[in-house]
Amino acid sequence: MRVQRAAAIVFVAAGILCGSTGARAEEPQASPSPSPTPPPSPPPAPATTSVLATLPIRMYANVNLRQDYQRPEDKADLLLDPNQIDGLLTRLRFGMEFKDAKATVSGGLRVSVGETPNPAAPFVRLGDGFRPVTFGLDQFYVDVRPLKDKSRLWLSLGKMPMPFWRGDKGTARAEMGWDDDISPVGGVVNLNLYHKDDSSVSLDNVGGYFIVEWFRQDRFAGLVGDTWMVADQLKLKVHRVTLSASFYDWENLNSGARAPQFTPGSSAVLYPATSAFLLRPGFQRTNSEIEIGGTSFIFTSNVFRIAEGIAQGSLPVTLPWLGHTEAFALGHYSHNFSVDQEKDGWSGTVGLTGGDLKRKLHPYSLWFTYRKVEADAALATFADSDLGMGTDVKGFEISADYRLTKNFAPYASYFNMDVAPQRSTKFNRFFFGVIWDF
Repeated sequence: MRVQRAAAIVFVAAGILCGSTGARAEEPQASPSPSPTPPPSPPPAPATTSVLATLPIRMYANVNLRQDYQRPEDKADLLLDPNQIDGLLTRLRFGMEFKDAKATVSGGLRVSVGETPNPAAPFVRLGDGFRPVTFGLDQFYVDVRPLKDKSRLWLSLGKMPMPFWRGDKGTARAEMGWDDDISPVGGVVNLNLYHKDDSSVSLDNVGGYFIVEWFRQDRFAGLVGDTWMVADQLKLKVHRVTLSASFYDWENLNSGARAPQFTPGSSAVLYPATSAFLLRPGFQRTNSEIEIGGTSFIFTSNVFRIAEGIAQGSLPVTLPWLGHTEAFALGHYSHNFSVDQEKDGWSGTVGLTGGDLKRKLHPYSLWFTYRKVEADAALATFADSDLGMGTDVKGFEISADYRLTKNFAPYASYFNMDVAPQRSTKFNRFFFGVIWDF
């Protein structure tokens, strides 16, 4: 009996197995059970440039080395200012900027040597026992373009590149009022009033407020008040001719001035004498000055209200060996309404510019400038530091530069001028140098 039961069980089990096998033959085969998943490997470290690679960020540097020779007629002047002796000088700059034509917010920052105390001459003299030079923030600014048409309106805030147009042919610029190295601090509004799609005609306006010096340390002891400036420039471009009209209102120029005084039976001020802040050593001091006691000096007017006009025109020419070339002329006139004398200045430049890195003749500029600037035609602190070293100058400049490669350009300049005081001192200056930017 037990044998029969065991045989029956075996028979039933065999039938079940056969039925199961047949059913599986008619159905899709199931995938084999997956093997155990190995532990995930750690994600690779992100590349340091993965973020920058997707943004229009430009990192750049500029190395300017030049040998400077200066020959004043009055040899004693050579002993007064370390910027007025022969030597090898350098200007070093490093920066980063975010520029995107479609972005609402962009901006940049830059560090530079030699910003103290003269903002118009950021060159430091080499040969100081191999000691390192000191860097400072030269630019830090934000551009905001709130409209859909990004070229119509934008605002700039911070210590910004020069917002006012001063010429744009080659490397020649009108520098009677602003040195090339000045980066003003404040806020400006740039407005494109009209333009053609082919950029042949445009009308633009830029205006803003700029702070020069917050002055607080002489309260109750001398002249105080923030030195500031408001300005506006209207620029019209029609094909190859560009015209601009500017107005600059400088306020509280005499802040910081203090002189000892005694009023019999009333009061006495015995503080040391100090000049207006912008007339102290280190700045370009070629404006007219008035002595108010001791060694204290002030400007002839506490405000400078200056109007300027700039005109530029160019013409394509073909000259032997130069190929496609542009001849250009740049004129500049300035008038100070706040003073009675030494209030006018004018400058004229003619030059050639052309060349192409893809051709045998690389980009170059060659120009001649003649300038006569009376002492108060501009604020000397921020005026050209090469031709005249401020204002109160009459003379000429011949300059040229040539871009040997995309990142390397030698240049040379010669200056022959009559300088302060009252354009009575002959001064010859020559320098040559190289610029390497990357």
